[in-house]
Amino acid sequence: MKKGTATFQVFGKFPTLNEVLQSARNGFAYNKVKRNWEARIVRATFQIPRFERVRLFYKLWERDKRRDPSNVAAVAVKFIEDALVKACVLPNDGWGVIEGYSVIWSLEKGSGVEVTIEGELSDETRTDARSAAAKRKFEAQARTSSLGAKAPARPRGRCPQHVQKRAKKVV
Repeated sequence: MKKGTATFQVFGKFPTLNEVLQSARNGFAYNKVKRNWEARIVRATFQIPRFERVRLFYKLWERDKRRDPSNVAAVAVKFIEDALVKACVLPNDGWGVIEGYSVIWSLEKGSGVEVTIEGELSDETRTDARSAAAKRKFEAQARTSSLGAKAPARPRGRCPQHVQKRAKKVV
């Protein structure tokens, strides 16, 4: 495997762990916050290649010393690692893929984080990984539906069975 390095930045004031725990009391609020940050991070990783095993280096910067840096770092690391998996930069965020990470912080004009990824580049492209992930998800849904669970939802009108039912009703 080839070794590689990639860097990207995410601008904005990450929530602290205390704020996230407060919003977790209402699951919808937490989910909304996490989805918004994941979308920002995925957009920032557009040009990043796919990696297999990595070490992550985070540089957080804040405008002032009002917020506890370890509370900000905890949320930033969690959201960024989940977004890297969602963007197919990493296969997962478990022990076998992430060898370790380090976090440093500093005071600067704005707020944000710079992430440097060092590790083994994958032979598989991100597009291949996305299609493989979608295939695995569909197969998992098909397995659960064959075990008696609810079948995966399909758009109405595109399934041949629905088209046939409509045709019978019209006649």
